[in-house]
Amino acid sequence: MIRSVLLCDTADEISALHAVMLGAPDLFVDVSTAAVRAVETAGRTHPDLVVCRLDMPGSGGMHLLMRLIERSPDSRILVRLGVEDIGSAASCLGAGAHGVIAIDDDPADVLAAIH
Repeated sequence: MIRSVLLCDTADEISALHAVMLGAPDLFVDVSTAAVRAVETAGRTHPDLVVCRLDMPGSGGMHLLMRLIERSPDSRILVRLGVEDIGSAASCLGAGAHGVIAIDDDPADVLAAIH
């Protein structure tokens, strides 16, 4: 069961996702809007799940995915990709992500994917 989540995304997206997750009292949610901080937080807190956008400022992309896996190997990672990046889904899954969802998905759909 997922009890702790680290959201790594832009400030606007985090606001929308966090607002929806506040209605899920069984989740502890931490947030990060920078890749370096996301890796540090994951290494310190070892969340059950990391919901991560790969095009974040400061060393994003596949490097971010690999660093998250390295720092918190037991965390499941759900990658958010734009429609134009959907070709990267196979690469993300092959690198160790546990799932891929579209950035454009409604925050309620993201919450459903977490549960």
